[in-house]
Amino acid sequence: MTCAHAVSVGFKKIDGVESAEIGLQRGRGLVKLRPGNRARIEDFWSVVWGNGNKPKETRVTAIGDVVERGGKRYFRMTPGDGNYPVEGVPVKPGRARITGVLQPPKDKRSVVPIRVEQWEPL
Repeated sequence: MTCAHAVSVGFKKIDGVESAEIGLQRGRGLVKLRPGNRARIEDFWSVVWGNGNKPKETRVTAIGDVVERGGKRYFRMTPGDGNYPVEGVPVKPGRARITGVLQPPKDKRSVVPIRVEQWEPL
């Protein structure tokens, strides 16, 4: 079994994953989630770490809620999910579709910001 196959199988076991395609040569993948899923970015990184690899920069397009706390803005992709501090493009609180990049932390318990590239209020 190739590493890409093992990661693909692991991704498909995450609740809410509709499909997962992992490219061995480029070390990239495309994951499609079902509407209403509760999958978290950290779930995917855990699969990659669990297969003896280091996850790379992760690009996402997600619908969620931008919330403001203590003068800072955070993006919550799913109910009960952690809040990702927002960096980059200015966003306003409320429901939104965001495309951005998350960098896997060196310390798995670190707070991970999302670097917003595109923001669309819903």
